[in-house]
Amino acid sequence: MNGVAKVVAHFINYTSIKPLYYFLLYLIMDMTKLYTLILFVFSGSIFQLNAQEYKLSEAQSVNVVGTSTLHDWKVTVPKAEGFPISIDINSPLPEFTFKAEVKTMDGGRGASMNTKIYKALKSVEHPEIVYHQTEVSPVEKDGNEIIIISKGTLSIAGVENKVNLKIQGNLDGDQLVLNGKCLLKMTDYNIDPPSAMFGQIETDDEIEVVFEINYLKK
Repeated sequence: MNGVAKVVAHFINYTSIKPLYYFLLYLIMDMTKLYTLILFVFSGSIFQLNAQEYKLSEAQSVNVVGTSTLHDWKVTVPKAEGFPISIDINSPLPEFTFKAEVKTMDGGRGASMNTKIYKALKSVEHPEIVYHQTEVSPVEKDGNEIIIISKGTLSIAGVENKVNLKIQGNLDGDQLVLNGKCLLKMTDYNIDPPSAMFGQIETDDEIEVVFEINYLKK
């Protein structure tokens, strides 16, 4: 075959293959787009499956409990706010700042006792008890139970200390109930444990903050 024939044959072969080449190229690009779309949808589905979000309900309680030489005592904290609005049990607890208004606290023994509580907590200068979470460990799960260790700072009567809160949760259907306790010493916050009857009745230095927070599945 002479040179001209070879050029013509090469041109014929190239022109016959060219449409197939573009078709295959288009198909590969189209498949890439399809693969990307499937991957995006699949990833979104996995995220939806993993996310288990619960929304804060109105059912919550916060109490401070202690003991004395005469009897045990409890102070209720009816006005507390700042708990996380929502919780995903597959993710760390989101940052939050809890606040309790001192002058709403009730010792259950009349205005005289409440006045002593407000004075001890220096409610005029420091009207709120504040807990600010600074770090948190991942949520540990065991069946329907979860454990969260929340680390932060607690400010009472103008004194701030680092504390760790162990929060235990229980999943019951669409409800998540969180229970927590924090053991404190009044003297760590420059609060003198109250006494009465010229020192014959003394309050123990150690107190415990106990709370229960309820969440409902979104």
